[in-house]
Amino acid sequence: MKKRTIAVALVMGAAFQLVSCGNTENAKQEEAKQEMHASHAGHDHEAMEEVKEEEAIMLQDAQGAINAYLEVKDALVATDAAKASAAAAKLVTALGEAEEGSEVAMIIADAQFIVDTKDTELQREHFKTLSEYIYLVAKSTEKETALYKQYCPMAFNDTGAYWLSASKEVRNPYFGDKMLKCGMVKEEL
Repeated sequence: MKKRTIAVALVMGAAFQLVSCGNTENAKQEEAKQEMHASHAGHDHEAMEEVKEEEAIMLQDAQGAINAYLEVKDALVATDAAKASAAAAKLVTALGEAEEGSEVAMIIADAQFIVDTKDTELQREHFKTLSEYIYLVAKSTEKETALYKQYCPMAFNDTGAYWLSASKEVRNPYFGDKMLKCGMVKEEL
């Protein structure tokens, strides 16, 4: 509840600042983004920090989830928000039902956020944590083909981010065509 109150206060502050600058259209767009972000405030990304790399997440349709995740990644490489949204919807379907607070529920929340927004930058933010969870799924699942854990050190203001790919060739979903080949293979699964 405290996080939601803070999120609402941030939304209100950002909206006021944008409106006071006389840029009403941008203010409306920013307010809508912030409201969507605030509506997902119950999704605790800090919980991901507690997940250990050796932990496993078992899914009934793990291969379906991985395939849908790879479609999301490809759509973000192409900076295509609509395709990312559609692929994330497939991921939500593949994941099915989940207990509230479980890792699967966290995956669903990130995927659903990607479905709900058409802003590729916000989609990419949620793709980052989605990737961390799908990595745990991939580590604990028999896969049809090899996967490659890739890393871009420049993503998110040089804090770096990982993603999974079905190809050794780096195609960066965090920058798209701006820095398509920025990254390296860190692990083969």
